[in-house]
Amino acid sequence: MRRTLPVSEKIKYLIIDLPKFIKTHKAIDTRESFWLHLIALGVEAMPPTNDPIFLQAIDNLRIINASQELLDKQVEEMTYNYSHYIDDCEAILTDLVNDTRSRERERLAHDMLVDNEPIEKIIRYSQLSEKEVLEIKSKLDSNT
Repeated sequence: MRRTLPVSEKIKYLIIDLPKFIKTHKAIDTRESFWLHLIALGVEAMPPTNDPIFLQAIDNLRIINASQELLDKQVEEMTYNYSHYIDDCEAILTDLVNDTRSRERERLAHDMLVDNEPIEKIIRYSQLSEKEVLEIKSKLDSNT
């Protein structure tokens, strides 16, 4: 058993000299020894592990210790990808809005044609060209 330094009957300290805490990978058999090894020697000296807690800790330490240049490059790539995503979304939304407006205009022209409104009035209110209105009229005439 390790020797501890008593502070009181309930509290005792175990002092470990981290620079001297050198164990082989096989000797790292407890979570405590893994943490001490990680603190003493750093991420690169760690043995392989499947423990999710240690994997997360190692990932976090790698991020913390990453060079500013690498972090800046990652941010730039994420921003670049995000800006392209926004551009794509804006283009899709613009197409949807234009398509919806076009259908609304065609529906308005259709309804006005059904009500026998004059072509000039339909063109003015629907903002469609005369050709477009006449195409809708010919479809309407062929259906009746």
